[in-house]
Amino acid sequence: MFMIRVLFLSSSDSLVGAAKATLKLFQALQKKPLDLQMFVKRKVTNEAAVHPVFTFLPMTIHMVFDNLVLKRYKGANRNAWSLGLLPNWNLLIRLRTTRYDIIQLNWISGGFVPVRLLKYIRRPIVWRLSDSWAFTGGCHIPDGCLKYETGCGACPQLNSTDDSDISRKTINRKQQSWEGLDMTIVAPSKWMAGNARRSSLFRNRKIVHIPTGINTEIFTPLDRGRTREKLGLSADKDIVLFGAFAAVTDPNKGFHLLLKALQHLAIIHPHPESVELAVFGNYGDVSSVDLKFKATFLGIISDSCKLNEYYSAADVYVLPSLMENSPNTVLESMSAGTPVVAFDACGTTEMLDHKKDGYLAQAYVTEDLAEGLLYFLQRKGDAGIRKVARDKIITRYDIDRVADQYKDLYESIVADVNSVDKIR
Repeated sequence: MFMIRVLFLSSSDSLVGAAKATLKLFQALQKKPLDLQMFVKRKVTNEAAVHPVFTFLPMTIHMVFDNLVLKRYKGANRNAWSLGLLPNWNLLIRLRTTRYDIIQLNWISGGFVPVRLLKYIRRPIVWRLSDSWAFTGGCHIPDGCLKYETGCGACPQLNSTDDSDISRKTINRKQQSWEGLDMTIVAPSKWMAGNARRSSLFRNRKIVHIPTGINTEIFTPLDRGRTREKLGLSADKDIVLFGAFAAVTDPNKGFHLLLKALQHLAIIHPHPESVELAVFGNYGDVSSVDLKFKATFLGIISDSCKLNEYYSAADVYVLPSLMENSPNTVLESMSAGTPVVAFDACGTTEMLDHKKDGYLAQAYVTEDLAEGLLYFLQRKGDAGIRKVARDKIITRYDIDRVADQYKDLYESIVADVNSVDKIR
């Protein structure tokens, strides 16, 4: 029986959210009749089919070089930028000596897959968009800028007024290097799909929407009372959960907005002394931060089962991010039966039903975010809310259902290639 050979490229097989989403999908696809391998820059897991590809230049050199190029733009916001300038010859050699029918790109920045390397790929490419970098002039998060629709230049993040700045040069380099490639774009959210369709790079590409999946057997509702006792959490407290890989230090994760929302919650909550905050992820120095409530900083929780316990123990999960595509934390929380409060913006909007399994606060209005927290804290005993959240994830986002959609996509791509070959 012929099995389609699919090769994943990802900067890592774990670490940040994008890599974790890639690994979840890869593991689910291993259950299908497919021949799978993954090449990564940094391997973290023990997956036998994941292979680290060591490069002649360390990843840090790629990042330092990008920063040196961007340093000329005074006052620029250079966070979350990748230019993909330096080569990765070792990866190119591995690609030329590996047999595959389809190559799937995931989160490939940090010097792993340079822009010009893609032009040497002669097989169909599937690109899952973890963020916006694939169609911008170098930023991963456009932060409201729409210049990627017209080819970038005079980049506001670089504080640039030059139409021929590095953002324009980067998007032109992508256009020249990727022209003629057989490339299908997969967007995990309809919002991201719409952005890609409007971009100068991808407006003529095939773009499909396949959601991010979640393992509903790992992230599953647990008895709240017993779970709180196990974790050492108060049985009668109103527990608000927040977290991300860089929960406090990444401006896009919105910790500064959460602080303002908590200040307002302390005013409108009838019993503010009952509220506690739990935070997972990197948090830096928070010794001088006034959270208004008792807070427990848990650090990075790499064990999914342990993380599921905190979701199950919480009364509500809060996502104060500025811009999100299809956040894992929203899926994980809802799969555990815990409602989510977030801003009505970007890809998160399509994941939540207002006042049913989530609360969509007016975009970046922290007072409304606080109102959303209070809404669910006052309904924390409503088992119906938890059931609605859980049922939605099982119906729409179960990883096995999502993997089937990718398998169908692979089969359609290979069928198209074979039909073209027959005509020739």
